[in-house]
Amino acid sequence: MEAVPAIARLRLDLRAELETQFSTEPVRAVHGALHQLLLARDAALARAVHAADVGPLTISPLYAAGSERPVRGRVRVGEAVWVRLGLLDGTVLATLFAALEAGRRQGRPLPLAGGPFAIEAVTAVAPPGTLRAALTYADLAASDAVADLVLRFTTPTLFRRKGMPVLSPEPRLVFGSYLRRWQAFSPVPLPGLDEAALREPVALVESDLREEMVDLATVRHPGFVGTVRYRIAGEAALQRGIAALAAYAAFCGTGSRTAFGMGQTERIA
Repeated sequence: MEAVPAIARLRLDLRAELETQFSTEPVRAVHGALHQLLLARDAALARAVHAADVGPLTISPLYAAGSERPVRGRVRVGEAVWVRLGLLDGTVLATLFAALEAGRRQGRPLPLAGGPFAIEAVTAVAPPGTLRAALTYADLAASDAVADLVLRFTTPTLFRRKGMPVLSPEPRLVFGSYLRRWQAFSPVPLPGLDEAALREPVALVESDLREEMVDLATVRHPGFVGTVRYRIAGEAALQRGIAALAAYAAFCGTGSRTAFGMGQTERIA
């Protein structure tokens, strides 16, 4: 069984060294810059991440310092911004963290949309309600059984079915997206939990959602944000597995385009 953290949320604090104009969502520039960092550090790993059907990295929007107000358009010289990363694989976590820390120590800026951004801090941050920012899959698998839970989708969340957008927090879509990531990266199984097992025991009982659009390059994506409450029936083992997936959501995101700012999710205690 794994002995070192394989899952983490990192906060990356940056400061613009030149005025920078973003023509689309800045998260696209963040995604590209992180890929280049991985490529320089471990080219084979970067190519594997890029080609993977299920990605080990989630990225929040780029936010203005001291807020969760997404950056739009221009960033002035000296302006501070930050972005949150979710890492789902221990090798990718260690490699990317080392690359970012080396850039910070050596004063190598991160280029975003042609503008250099100084790396001021790389900090592990715990999701709300979680004591630690870096965990193992075994930690999450040991979650307490729950019969009721609430998730908050903090950035537009989207599913796709046969290429078409689906704007519904159906339990099998939401928890199925977590389960696919878990199965892709976790060495710890969740006994008896598969996508078929999500159809009956998990029920959507309450929601407060609104629709928002995200402009990613030439494509505008719809999504929903807000809170949803689920009720979990069945045996304690199933309830523990669902609780583990709900805790995983803060790291892995929900649905599609989670490496481009969509599907950021938190479990509300």
